[in-house]
Amino acid sequence: ALGGFAGCRDADGGTGPGGGGNLVPWPEVELPSVLVDGLMLSLDTAGDRTVGLAVGSSGAWVIERGPTGWETTGDTPLPGTVPAPRAQIPALPLFASCLAVDGHGNVQVVGAEPTAPAPVVWSEGDLGWQVTNMSGTELRGALNSVVATGAQDIVGAGAGVSGFLVVTGSVYDGLDFGFVSTPGEALLKSVLDLSESSGAVYGLGFDNGADGSLEQPKRFVVEYSEGAWTMLPSPCGSCSTKDFRAIAATPWSVYVGGASTDFSQGAEDESVAWLMEYSISSGEWTELVVPSAGELDRVNDILVSSSGDLYLACGERGASIVRMLVDGGAVVEWEDAGMALFSLGESADGVLLAAGLIEGIEKGTPVILERE
Repeated sequence: ALGGFAGCRDADGGTGPGGGGNLVPWPEVELPSVLVDGLMLSLDTAGDRTVGLAVGSSGAWVIERGPTGWETTGDTPLPGTVPAPRAQIPALPLFASCLAVDGHGNVQVVGAEPTAPAPVVWSEGDLGWQVTNMSGTELRGALNSVVATGAQDIVGAGAGVSGFLVVTGSVYDGLDFGFVSTPGEALLKSVLDLSESSGAVYGLGFDNGADGSLEQPKRFVVEYSEGAWTMLPSPCGSCSTKDFRAIAATPWSVYVGGASTDFSQGAEDESVAWLMEYSISSGEWTELVVPSAGELDRVNDILVSSSGDLYLACGERGASIVRMLVDGGAVVEWEDAGMALFSLGESADGVLLAAGLIEGIEKGTPVILERE
């Protein structure tokens, strides 16, 4: 059954600018019928597996793209993520935020137990999901993102107060949780997104305890390599006018995206989509021109495709997909005013994917778009 389509669309799957069509079709695909509301948060591909994470009133589900379409990986949602009946007045359900396929081909999902809060990791196995819930410990924080690295390990990161929260290692040999300190005071610090390339992991986030100086930027980019976390040079000085959202890495470059705001106009301030490239060899940052940046509001995710072209999922009010060609040039190739997109991916057979939600009056509906 369909996951519940909503809104008025062109035949190519989008409303398009000014009500016209889009340059390239990104049609919606059928999702499992259990996904009646909520949103798609995360996509990942490793080997022959392409998976996604959906969160809604029926819990958090891992779904997988197969020969006949998208299916749930099991008959039940991730343990602990289903809201209990109100009469029971339970603790809030566990929240899942991101997934990755590890070197063994198993799905690893990270999130949090929200009342403590405390980090949680769900690990796929032959006997179902193994749950590592740290709510019974002194660890306080939430995991926002995770990537696979090496033969079986993962690196996850998220929010904390004494530092940003991290988890490394594997469920097979043991997961190690801890905090990485930053120069700012002990206020909320968080890594929002991670990306892995050639064994190194890169992340971006914010530090509410920083004073906004060049020594203590409000936004930061970090690298995890050979067991150590280090700060990269700031892409934007103190970064007080920047909103970091997405990061993508290759063996040569790191891309950071989000929004930039000019506060000189007071209440009339509006954000524009913003993108930087970091050269790993030179250690220098270069700002990249995003087409129609003022209309796109914000970069939500970045995909470096197998062709080398860069794809951006953009938007705060509505959704847009930007293609930046490896040999130069860029174009907004798809738009829809009734969607929001949070994650981009590419299947093993080269199909491009975008995931998020179709916006509704009360609740959104999960959506995945596929571009051949």
